[in-house]
Amino acid sequence: MNHTKLIIDETHSTNNFLQELVKEKQLPAFFSVRAKHQTAGRGQRGNSWESLPEENLLCSILLYPHCISANRSFYISQIVSLSLIKILNEFSPYFTIKWPNDIYWKDKKIAGILIENQLLNNKVNQSIVGIGLNINQEIFSSNLTNPTSLYKITGTKHNLDSLWCTLIDNIKHYYKLLDEGKAGQIKIAYHNHLYRREGYHLYKDDKGEFEASVLKIQPDGQLILLDKTGKKRGYYFKEVSYIIQ
Repeated sequence: MNHTKLIIDETHSTNNFLQELVKEKQLPAFFSVRAKHQTAGRGQRGNSWESLPEENLLCSILLYPHCISANRSFYISQIVSLSLIKILNEFSPYFTIKWPNDIYWKDKKIAGILIENQLLNNKVNQSIVGIGLNINQEIFSSNLTNPTSLYKITGTKHNLDSLWCTLIDNIKHYYKLLDEGKAGQIKIAYHNHLYRREGYHLYKDDKGEFEASVLKIQPDGQLILLDKTGKKRGYYFKEVSYIIQ
């Protein structure tokens, strides 16, 4: 591995590992650590991420997105989501981004993202992006509702290192667009790849179930839905859930 990548056999969480590493020494932007096995992978808001040893891409990537203000940090989520979509679209046309940043194939989850930002003077000083992408895993535990993997979709085993390198290259590509002031392109691409982008679908909030369509995503990541009565409904993460049959 070169000086911008590190492979480790096992860790509790690649995000935790990278957080400790960056405290010890200065690391370059896009430095990435990949674990062959993760014993306590973390998802959004305390969720866990299940993965069998050496079968999936489990990595964290270090960014220094000083150009992004704290209230626009959702652009990091969009960049990483699009980077995963760019890889996966080579294998199937049915990959989408389930807001805010799960990656789906049809109605099944193939990847999750955990972003942990460090703020300074209302800017994002440092960002550690954790990614779990199911690649070669064939069997998942029964308590997971809708998991899938690239192997289950394609019937082929895939090289983890190759996909890891491509992912980092893709993140650099979208990051460069943002750095060049082309945030509008990222926003449009993200919306165009959204799960359930078209038509009315079932959702549930604290008041019950309802049908709505996706209207837009605000710069701070808020999801705006339009229900069948014509009412706009705004939600932040965990305030609304998708009902998937």
